[in-house]
Amino acid sequence: MNIQVIYHSQSGNTKKVAEAIAQELKVTAIPIEQAKDIRRKPIDLLLIGDGMYFGGMSGQMKQFIDTLEPQKIKTAAVFSTSGGSWPMGPAGLQKRLAERNIVVLEQSFKCHGSAFGVAFPSHPNEADLANARKFARSVAESMKEG
Repeated sequence: MNIQVIYHSQSGNTKKVAEAIAQELKVTAIPIEQAKDIRRKPIDLLLIGDGMYFGGMSGQMKQFIDTLEPQKIKTAAVFSTSGGSWPMGPAGLQKRLAERNIVVLEQSFKCHGSAFGVAFPSHPNEADLANARKFARSVAESMKEG
């Protein structure tokens, strides 16, 4: 199964979560800036994550999603971090992918991340990363069942 973990991380929070997910699935987490080559071959499971900046995903993530070829991606799942409230969270990523006609699992992962050194300074913490790994296992298992 071709599994890809792609992320955008401005402060390093989402990178930590992406790396925990990728480690669990025995793949490498790839920042979107380096993910151009992933689009060349079909992807069975794309796990895609971003920090939520002022309630929404980054412009870089929007642009990246808009370049994906839906016929090459069997299924996607999303994860996010945020130092603030959750007005959009993973739902924004799910919606953007679905608008591209990419099948997106309802199951998603989110956790707090440190913001400006004040909000949630100890996140993502070990419990968050353990939950990210659990999410990765669950998503991978659901792919085997389907």
